[in-house]
Amino acid sequence: MMKKNNFFLILAVFLSVSVLADTDVEQNLPGQITESPYESSELSNSSPYLENGIKENLLDKVEGTTEVASDEWTKNYEVKSEGSENYLEYQNTELAKDLFQKADSLIAFTYLYDTFTYNSKGDIFERTFRNKDSAKSVQSGYFLLSYQSMFYRGALDFFWKTNGGLSFNTGRGRFTDNGELSRTSFNLWLLPADLMIGTKINLGRYVGLSLSGGPLAIGVILNRSDREQGDSDKNVRQVLTGYAAEGSLDFSLSQMIPSWAMYLKTNSEVSDFSLSLTARMMDASNSKSDEFSISGTSVGLGFKFELL
Repeated sequence: MMKKNNFFLILAVFLSVSVLADTDVEQNLPGQITESPYESSELSNSSPYLENGIKENLLDKVEGTTEVASDEWTKNYEVKSEGSENYLEYQNTELAKDLFQKADSLIAFTYLYDTFTYNSKGDIFERTFRNKDSAKSVQSGYFLLSYQSMFYRGALDFFWKTNGGLSFNTGRGRFTDNGELSRTSFNLWLLPADLMIGTKINLGRYVGLSLSGGPLAIGVILNRSDREQGDSDKNVRQVLTGYAAEGSLDFSLSQMIPSWAMYLKTNSEVSDFSLSLTARMMDASNSKSDEFSISGTSVGLGFKFELL
């Protein structure tokens, strides 16, 4: 009888332990956090992590990747997640800032609308190449290619640069006695080249003002159609010398549109791409003859590419 009572006692204890094991019983210590942001999918604004301002606790790092624990927390506290549009924009902006003033050389392409003054004997240039009454008169303007090297960069950049260019003009000659249009065609090539020293005033990251000047030489080649090859006056050549100065207002498109900075850096060595409004002044003549000279100012548009 004693053994039978012991058996029922042991069975009762076993059943009691089993029931307690299956029951979700929590005992909280004083001050213990009862709701963990990692155990609950619904996070309230009363979370101790928010009160303490610890945003790092929002992130779970799993095998080297970063995942946001809650989309709601991300929206409320603007946490930038990798791969999002805001994150990419942030990265592009930081890259553009890092590339600012990092280049040591620059290549520029400029087009100038030709408004220079041409002084020629008998006003031949104006009558031949700027004859508005004749469709045969054409002026192409000036196409300039520039190379620039910076030797100091700061609030003021200092550099030296060289420009080379080409301008083509064509027209029909006119008889001096009655002004009638002749059948003779004239082609005029102008080949300017100069060496300048200058400075750039940086008005922030977006806009800069560049000023430069130096000695100038212009090769002049005049061809006429009414002479045979080999005739001494078929092609007339001369060189004009003088000086030139330039000023440009540069707008950095790479800084204004950071996605361009990312694209250019990824696919080339271009660290800055700028749009330039350019004004160029020239004064050049032939020291041995006063028959032809160029002076005045023209304006145009150009693009500048800074290279790392």
